[in-house]
Amino acid sequence: MFRFLTRFSLILLLAFAQLLPCTKTFNSFKQSSTALINNHKTAAYIIAGTAIATPPIAAATAFLYLKNKTILPLKRLSSKNPTAEDIKAFLGFNPGFDPSHITITPQNTNQKIKVCFFSHGFGDLNRYDPISVEKNILSIHFDYHYSENTHLTGGPGANIFKNAFGQDLDVLTLLCIVLSTYEKLKANGFSRENIDLNFFGHSMGAGATINALETIAHPNDYKDIWKKLGCQIQCHKVISKNSLSPEDENDIKELASCINNVYVACPLVSLEELIASKNIMKFKKNGTNYLHFLGKIAKIVLGLSNPKYNPFNPEPIDNLEKILKDQVNLPFKKMVINLAKIDNIVGNTCDNQLQDMAAQYKAKNVSSIFEVNLGAEEEHCCIKATSQQLQIALNS
Repeated sequence: MFRFLTRFSLILLLAFAQLLPCTKTFNSFKQSSTALINNHKTAAYIIAGTAIATPPIAAATAFLYLKNKTILPLKRLSSKNPTAEDIKAFLGFNPGFDPSHITITPQNTNQKIKVCFFSHGFGDLNRYDPISVEKNILSIHFDYHYSENTHLTGGPGANIFKNAFGQDLDVLTLLCIVLSTYEKLKANGFSRENIDLNFFGHSMGAGATINALETIAHPNDYKDIWKKLGCQIQCHKVISKNSLSPEDENDIKELASCINNVYVACPLVSLEELIASKNIMKFKKNGTNYLHFLGKIAKIVLGLSNPKYNPFNPEPIDNLEKILKDQVNLPFKKMVINLAKIDNIVGNTCDNQLQDMAAQYKAKNVSSIFEVNLGAEEEHCCIKATSQQLQIALNS
C-alpha cells in the first residue's frame, strides 16, 4: 500500500515537474525516487507533502491554462475605422493613439505612403525622435498596457504586475493600431500597393512586434485575437475545425504584403534571458545549470500575480523561429535585429541562438532579408544605431 501511494504521489509530482524544463535536475530526481519507495518513513513524508501540495498546484495550473479567456478584452472592435474613444473602450485602457490626428501625406494617392509604428520598451519614454520629424513618413507612437502611459496619456505608469510583456493584449493593441491606420489610408484612396508599413521595436516592444508578426503570418493559430478585431470565424463540419473566413484570411495576407522593414533593438525575446542577465541568478551546482528552472518558476509566479501575463504562451524567440521556418508567409521584406554587446537590461543569453537562426535562414537563399547584428557596445547606442538604419531604409 505504501509503495502504491508513494508511486502515485511521485507521478503527481513528476507531472508538475514536466512544466519545468530543467532536465538534469529532474532526471536526478527520478533516479533517486526509486530508492525512496522502499523507505516507509520517507514514503509517508512524500505522501503527506503531495497531499498538501497537489490541490494548490492543480488549481494554479488550471488557472494559468484557462487564463487566456480573461486576458483579452470582452468587447470586439466595433468598426474598421474606429475613433480614439472606440479604441480606448475596446482595449480597456488609453494607448494614446487617435486616428483623427493622422496627417495623410503625400496628398497624391498614386505615390507611396510610408508608415512606421514605434513600440517602446517597458517603462521607456519616446527615444526615437530623429525619425518622427521626417517628412512624408507617417510616424505612429503609442503606449502598451501599464508599460509607460505617462508621456502620451497621463496614466499610472509602468507596472510589472499589470503589464502584458509583449503577449496577447500587447499584440492586440499593436494590431488594432496597425489596422486602424491601414483602413484609414485605404479610405483616403491609397491602394494596397502604395501603402508601405514599417516597424521599430525596442526591448519589450520588440517582443510584442515579433509576436504580432507571427499573428499576421499564421492568423488561424490566433483566431481569438482576430475575432476581437472584427474577423469572422466559420465552422467546417467536415473537418470539425474552425477557421477565419476566406475573405478575412485574404485581407490579412494583403496586410502582410504591405509590411516592408522591421527593425528591432535589444529585443526581449525570453523571460529566461531577462533572468539570466541578473548576476544573482547565475549559479551552478554539481555541473547543473538552474537558470531555466528559475526562469520558469519566475514566469509561473508572474502569471499567478499578473492578470495579463500567461507563462504558457510561446516566447517571442519561439514565434520568430516559427516565422522563419515558413518561407511562404513571411510578414516582412526585411527584418533586422540589432544586439548590444553588453545588454544590462535583457541580457545576452539568447544572442547566439538569434545569430544561428539568421545564419540558417541566409543559407536557404530566401528573397526576404533577415539579419542579426552584434554591434553597439551598450543598449542606448544600439537603439540609436537601429533608428538611424531604419531612417536610411525609409528614405531610400
